[in-house]
Amino acid sequence: METLRLHIKYSSGTVSFEFECEGPVDQVLEQAKEWQKTVSVSPRMQLPATAIASTQAVTTPGTTGDSKHLPLFGQEDGFVILQTAPTGDDQLWEAILLTMYGFKLVAGIDEVLVTKLKASLKRLGLSGSIGYATRPYVGSQIIKHGARIGSKYKLTARGIATAKQIADRLVAGMT
Repeated sequence: METLRLHIKYSSGTVSFEFECEGPVDQVLEQAKEWQKTVSVSPRMQLPATAIASTQAVTTPGTTGDSKHLPLFGQEDGFVILQTAPTGDDQLWEAILLTMYGFKLVAGIDEVLVTKLKASLKRLGLSGSIGYATRPYVGSQIIKHGARIGSKYKLTARGIATAKQIADRLVAGMT
């Protein structure tokens, strides 16, 4: 079943609005139009028509075209666990990248709390500083929000592409 994830941020001077919704395409668009009517209290505050038109279709978690990567991941107590660890000099970084990709692919979670990420890696048998391992990649392959234990990490498009390449390599090694 195809779903739609829509996130709109609109700011006009001192007034800002935000809308976020995910679900069946028809329902999301209907809710977005209702939201637009609600926030458009005056002609000056009309949202641009492109705000509703610029949407991103996504599929339900676990049903994407990347289902070949699903065997790499397991779920346990709300954590996504890699079933096989990457090897090499960048083992921790690759494991972080793959775990974040797993949260996105299996659980539909885009932003992963550092505490969940650390716990997932610990269950794989890996330890180390996530902040230190990710520092060279912040901005290019991942986005970091927050500080210390409240930090959240999110994959960029480039990070997802890199994670898919590593996942392809690990899946090929499993067969």
